[in-house]
Amino acid sequence: MRTAFLLSCRADNAVAVDSDLEYFRTHFVSQPMVNTWHPPELRVSLTSKPCKDAISWSLGVPVWSERACELLGPDLVGHVEFLPLIKIKKTQYFAVNVLTICDCLDEDTSEILRTDEGEILVISEFGLRNGPYPIIFKLPDYASLVFASRKLADLVIEHRLTNFKFEDPGVNNLALYVSGEDTNVVEGLA
Repeated sequence: MRTAFLLSCRADNAVAVDSDLEYFRTHFVSQPMVNTWHPPELRVSLTSKPCKDAISWSLGVPVWSERACELLGPDLVGHVEFLPLIKIKKTQYFAVNVLTICDCLDEDTSEILRTDEGEILVISEFGLRNGPYPIIFKLPDYASLVFASRKLADLVIEHRLTNFKFEDPGVNNLALYVSGEDTNVVEGLA
C-alpha cells in the first residue's frame, strides 16, 4: 500500500482562483509567514461551479475551506499555517503554507530535469525513499509540490471532505492527465 502521495485537487469541478505564479516561488518556501501575510491579488474563475473543500490555486499551495482547516487542523499542528485567502460564495478559503520538509527524494529512481547549473527544473516521476513520512510535507530544493501521507488521505475520507486528490508520485501524472485519465489513486474520496 502506498504511504505517500502528491496532494492536489480536482481542477475541473469547482471554483478556482488564479494569481501571478512568481508569487508562489518567492513566498511559499516552507517558512512561517503568518505574521507578514497579505493575500496577493486574485482572479476567481469557474464561479458557476460549486465551492468545494479543496480548490485549485497552485500545486505548491493547497487552498482549503474553513471547514477542511477546522477538521484537519488538529492533526496538522506544526506542519502548516492556514492563511486567510479569499471568501467565495460565503465560504472562507485559506492558503495552506506547508512548513514541513522531508528529505526523502531518491534521485536515482526519479525522473529529474535540471538546468546546466544543476538546479531542478522539473521532476516528472518521484522515487521516494521508504517512510515513515510526515502527514504533509514538501521536498527540499523543490517546494513547488505538496506531498501527503496515508494518514492525511484517511482523514479526508473520514471527514468526507470534497475535491481532494491524491496522486501516485512515482508516475508521470501530467501525461496521465493530458491523456484524460483520472490521476487520483485513493479510493473513497468524496
